[in-house]
Amino acid sequence: MDRSIYCPVCANFVLHQREGRARVACLKRARRPDGFHCEYCGALLNLTDPNDPFYPNFDHRTPGVLNDLNVCGAIINVSKANLTYLEFPIVVHATVDWWDKGVPFRKDVVPFSAWNATSVIKATNVRLVDMAMQPRVLDAGVRLTFGPGKLCWVCERYPVLGAGKYCGRCLRLVKRTTGASRLEQAAALKKAYSWEHDTFICHHLGVPLDLFNWLSPFYLWFDHLIPRKKGTLVVSSPLANRMKTDTDLEEWHAYFRMLDVAMRGGAFERETLQFKYWRRTR
Repeated sequence: MDRSIYCPVCANFVLHQREGRARVACLKRARRPDGFHCEYCGALLNLTDPNDPFYPNFDHRTPGVLNDLNVCGAIINVSKANLTYLEFPIVVHATVDWWDKGVPFRKDVVPFSAWNATSVIKATNVRLVDMAMQPRVLDAGVRLTFGPGKLCWVCERYPVLGAGKYCGRCLRLVKRTTGASRLEQAAALKKAYSWEHDTFICHHLGVPLDLFNWLSPFYLWFDHLIPRKKGTLVVSSPLANRMKTDTDLEEWHAYFRMLDVAMRGGAFERETLQFKYWRRTR
């Protein structure tokens, strides 16, 4: 380009962009003779189609820290969520080990040091009171039952007040706004409930979920096994929901197993993945 040190392709990602110098540095690191490659999985990036899951994104290696970037595919950027560049591979390995080897996924597998670094936290009075008081309310005597006909439909453990169907704890979970019906959410909760742990288990990672700490990566969440399709709702965690992104269960497992291999030094076979549910554009 006239009076420019960049070609038209690179100028699109560098000129008049925030953290321009850092973008230049990571693009130079990612450049190979055949094009630019993702710095996390090594896949060739598509520079022309913004709808491609491997269109270049600039990821903050440590969320919230400026001018420290990696270039990667858009889907990798979403899956990494608010993990640091050191935490992300460990979480990927632990997830695949849980699926393939049955090694339990530990909630302290990494410190999740930057999980809330870029989040806009709305500390409303309702949320703060919920975090502080609800566990104590449950311990203060709500566990007492009034008879078999008065137990919660979801957990079948705690009493139901009046003519209600759910206990106070499950009612607040059923009333979450997810776009699904309350009946569908209640069915997903019932399926995920563990009598042994007296809580709900993440469908994807198999860990007990936090019901009150909404800042945790293991707070109770919902996920559609097939993106945006009704009737496929399961109980999940924000961490698993972000990592799964716009994929169905089969495609996510294939994608993460391939990512696990690539992060151990193997090849990422991009051509075998379709990402037919990908809808995010940047």
